[in-house]
Amino acid sequence: MPTSNPYLNEPYDALYGTAQKRAGELMKPSGPRTPEQRAALALDTAHLLLVMAMKISRSEYSAGSPQKDVAFGASLADVFTRDYHRQVRELRWRVLNEAVDTALGKQRSLSANELIKSLTDKTTESDEGLFEALAELEAFRERK
Repeated sequence: MPTSNPYLNEPYDALYGTAQKRAGELMKPSGPRTPEQRAALALDTAHLLLVMAMKISRSEYSAGSPQKDVAFGASLADVFTRDYHRQVRELRWRVLNEAVDTALGKQRSLSANELIKSLTDKTTESDEGLFEALAELEAFRERK
């Protein structure tokens, strides 16, 4: 029986965090895994990759796409309003990450990573939150 994909409705920032954590899990040596543990990890990683691929190259045929939801009877206004809010949230998150890369580049320290984590929720919730986060990032950069 197919398993539903637990990542299907995750926003970009959550997928990013999950992918980072998974990459860390896969790169560090861990004790031996049972065949069942390996199969579960492989299936979960496949689910994660499928959703990430869908997010990167979204088509009207993708599960959860506004076009598909409308084709199955959902309200056009409701679907695209929800999609607008999702895209704006994800855009704010991408802007913060681009600003971090520009400001800190390869000089990211543990304290910078902690700052980024603390700014993520603020950033994705509103434009004002993004602007505050960018100001905090600028202040952090000037202290370094």
